[in-house]
Amino acid sequence: MHWKFHLNILLYVSGSCLFIIGSVLFHPHFSAVSSLYQTGVLTFTIGSCLFALASLQQLHNNFQSVYSSENILSDDNQSLNMDLAVSFCRNTIGSVSGFLFIVGSIAFWPSFSHGGALVGNWLYRCGASLSLLNSLWALIREQMKLSKYTLLKLMILLSLFGAIGFLVGGGYFLYGGKYDSEGSYSWLAGSISYLLSSLIIYKL
Repeated sequence: MHWKFHLNILLYVSGSCLFIIGSVLFHPHFSAVSSLYQTGVLTFTIGSCLFALASLQQLHNNFQSVYSSENILSDDNQSLNMDLAVSFCRNTIGSVSGFLFIVGSIAFWPSFSHGGALVGNWLYRCGASLSLLNSLWALIREQMKLSKYTLLKLMILLSLFGAIGFLVGGGYFLYGGKYDSEGSYSWLAGSISYLLSSLIIYKL
């Protein structure tokens, strides 16, 4: 396998592991300690950067495919390469989602107080919503191609669950501390789903 493939998976796996650590540290039992809360914010920030880099790497590969002589996106003599076009759009959405997570993570830093955490939460929810739509789009396309169960569908489904976990968890954190435990568990479940989704790629 090409080294870029391994690097891409490593970025996703590392980012997911950091999300798992950060989700645990966002639990009220740990976040009450300032240093642990800051560590949680830092792990989420780095994890978000890794996810964004992985999406940007895939987007760069799309650009290379577009301009290569063997795989042209559209041409007068060739039909539109739909798979490449969809991949290009999905990786663009993934990159935007990653950027929202990065800015959202930074907004959680204690120096920005409660207002920053609120903005960061909504940015997380926006990023998770884009990831959710991205995964749904991919799952529908795969189902239209083949109705049978495949590992690719499982990978996409786990990614979908990951986005739902972050979306739901962000909702819990909006209640001003009443449901922070549930929010932490939701983010943890989403992070584990992202990790499993990334690991399955090796089996494809």
